[in-house]
Amino acid sequence: MTNASTSMTRRTTWMAGFALTWLLASGARAEEAAVIAVGGSPEVVASDWDAATSAVSTELARAGFHVAPEHVLDRAHAPADCLDDACLETQRTSMGAALLAVVIVWAGTDVHDRAAHVVVSLVTADTHSEATIEVEGGDTAIAARRAVVQARETMARGNRPWLVVGGTPTGAMILIDGIETAPLPWEGEVSAGHHRVEVRHHGYVTFAQEVDVAGEPVRVEATLVPEGGGGGGGIDVGWVIAGSASLAAGAGAIVAAVVGATTDSCTASCSGGTPAERTLTVADETGVIAWGVTGGVLVVFGAVALGLGLASGGSSRAPVSLGPRGLTVTF
Repeated sequence: MTNASTSMTRRTTWMAGFALTWLLASGARAEEAAVIAVGGSPEVVASDWDAATSAVSTELARAGFHVAPEHVLDRAHAPADCLDDACLETQRTSMGAALLAVVIVWAGTDVHDRAAHVVVSLVTADTHSEATIEVEGGDTAIAARRAVVQARETMARGNRPWLVVGGTPTGAMILIDGIETAPLPWEGEVSAGHHRVEVRHHGYVTFAQEVDVAGEPVRVEATLVPEGGGGGGGIDVGWVIAGSASLAAGAGAIVAAVVGATTDSCTASCSGGTPAERTLTVADETGVIAWGVTGGVLVVFGAVALGLGLASGGSSRAPVSLGPRGLTVTF
């Protein structure tokens, strides 16, 4: 009796331990995730598609999801045009996944001036987040992994108005609607609606951009240009206009001086004969000299202004301004 009781006790203990282990394992079981590759550019080779989908699967596994091999569909087996929310939700539920990752690879194009990039969309029962990462060095896997991380960060934040400001130089001051917010780079929650983003730094031209922020994060890339032509390759329209006008006026003044000094006069009595020699008076000579000097000064100023305008690199300062202290010429 004692042996039977002991045996039953051991059997009950073993069964209870097995049941507890199974319950714990079930509770800790990773959520299922699926990965599909759809859309994109037909020019993208199969190896790049495979690298992108594999990278997304690996990144989701690192995040604690279980991605079964049969739940990774390449473009040949995934629905070709399944890009709207309704279709994606149907695809997710049909695959029995808590999360569906949609991978799209686009080739670079000169027509739209766009580099190759990877788009990853993460779809759950109540959220849909997306991230786009440019492909650098032809490595779609790295771009895909970064897109997954970024999309998961967006999903974790939820559908809140979020603003991300990046760029150079680091440490430049970010102003939102005229209020100093933080040094560059920065990201944070803002009120939904229209905002003006400015980035200022000593020695650089102020960057400004208008944005509308809703439920998805808005990214602003502010690359500040040094003052005095650090942008390279631009021209200062103000200087060019001022220089051209000055050159034209100077040339006109010189022509007027030359004509005034060389034009012969002819009275009515010498019609058809040899014009009488003209003797310049003191007043005439003074006018010729004045026109000549004025023309020379205008030509020199025009040449200098035109040269500065063409080599200014796009400076936004006006060469001539009228202020409280009078007329100011800025070089």
